[in-house]
Amino acid sequence: MSTALFLLVALLAAPGPNTTVGEVAGRTVKLSELDKAAGPRLKAAQSAYEQQVYEARKAALDELIDNALLDAEAKRRKLPNAAALLSALTREVSPPGEGDVRAFYQANQDRMQGAAFEEVAPRIQEHLYQQMMESRRGTLIASLRQAGKVRVTLSPPRITVEAKGVVRGPAKAPVTVVMFGDFQCPYCARGADSVEEVRKRHPNDLRLVHRDYPLPFHQEAVPAAIAARCAGRQGKYWEAHDALYKLYDQLGDQTYPAVARQLGLNLQAFDSCRRDPAIRAEIDADAKAGAAAGVEGTPAFFINGIRISGALPADDLDAVVTEELARTRGKN
Repeated sequence: MSTALFLLVALLAAPGPNTTVGEVAGRTVKLSELDKAAGPRLKAAQSAYEQQVYEARKAALDELIDNALLDAEAKRRKLPNAAALLSALTREVSPPGEGDVRAFYQANQDRMQGAAFEEVAPRIQEHLYQQMMESRRGTLIASLRQAGKVRVTLSPPRITVEAKGVVRGPAKAPVTVVMFGDFQCPYCARGADSVEEVRKRHPNDLRLVHRDYPLPFHQEAVPAAIAARCAGRQGKYWEAHDALYKLYDQLGDQTYPAVARQLGLNLQAFDSCRRDPAIRAEIDADAKAGAAAGVEGTPAFFINGIRISGALPADDLDAVVTEELARTRGKN
């Protein structure tokens, strides 16, 4: 079957908006009505699907590129294949010494479950050796990618997320990072530190917007978000943002007035603001926008619409920002 004919058959087989999907109380339900009712849930499902497809393709592409580079390097070294090259790498890496093994044992007592050093030392040594091998392989591939001038044009899906809120950084920066976070989430506290480090590396090129996504099992997530927004009404949002994330495990009724006093806020106005239902409505609107964008946990970052989940190190976030800066500058 030709490609054109296959696409035509697929289009004809796909249900149209007027397709009947059910009947109730004597009336029919059309697909268009169903999609409208599904609303944000449908958008979130489509977003998650597109992200999974991209990640699968990206993993396959990375593997293909790495294998091709390793095969070429093996040929350059007059080795039969990539497997032989990787085997040669093992001879370049010395197993970790007892000092390294003992240091790991001491630093990870909570993972040892009371086992004696002599009992677990061989496994620790093997674990450390595999880490060293992975690092050596990664370093080699990184250098081969750079020398080989590898170009990847596979584009990640971009999700439209409104940069709604207080901005930190230039309003017209080429890269916008929208972070959905929860002030009681330890991973968000770590993620906030990472993204701030990246912003400082690109002070003229990155703007950050924090949006609230309070998790239902964090009782202080909403009160903390309210406190940050009320500090924002007095021009101190980011100062409160930073202070509350540092206190993520100490949040409570005593914390918010203490932070307000520390920031020199008008306490009467601050307390009045905390009782304003409009503030809670703003937080709910953020959470709804996050859910529609496919956010399922925190922190979640959208870097020019590219979704990044989890408390990644600053270097990992910076890699995405740097790629976006190169892309945007390439258009000019």
